[in-house]
Amino acid sequence: MLSTRVCPGRCTYCFSVFNKCYRYMSAKRVFEEIEFLHKNYGITVISFIDDAFTINKKRVIELCDLLIKADFKIEWTCSTRIDFLDREMIVKMKKAGCSMINFGVESALPKTLLNMKKTANPKWYIEHTYKLLKWCYEEGIRVAVNILAGFPWETANDMKKMQGYINKIKRYVTSGFYGGI
Repeated sequence: MLSTRVCPGRCTYCFSVFNKCYRYMSAKRVFEEIEFLHKNYGITVISFIDDAFTINKKRVIELCDLLIKADFKIEWTCSTRIDFLDREMIVKMKKAGCSMINFGVESALPKTLLNMKKTANPKWYIEHTYKLLKWCYEEGIRVAVNILAGFPWETANDMKKMQGYINKIKRYVTSGFYGGI
């Protein structure tokens, strides 16, 4: 299911960098589609294929509240950015049926994060990523991460740093995504 279009991020590697029109369906509209699929077709698993599902916190919380109230017993997955998620949302998403999140981590190298325009604050970003992964683990939400490596400015030492970071986070990361778990 697609509930948003485009990501407002300006990451240099992403195809969405050329499209500046971020749009989203209301929480009520998303819920109505889920309700239709569940009642008419018995759907119990939804994969949100949005670039960054959690960008609009108010919408996500409202959708979660609607799903919790309806008590459909629907399991769902999504992908999102690190900078648009917090512990409150993770707890609410789990209660609403979220079983897995795919994170666009991309890198733990400050220079790479700045060059790709992933964040203006690499230190916060790297620390927040670790917290999010830990919180998801504590809540029982499986996690997948996307890592990009091998940029022209990266050195062999940078690759060793990335390997160290991957080793640090791997206990929180699931081996597969969307059902191959």
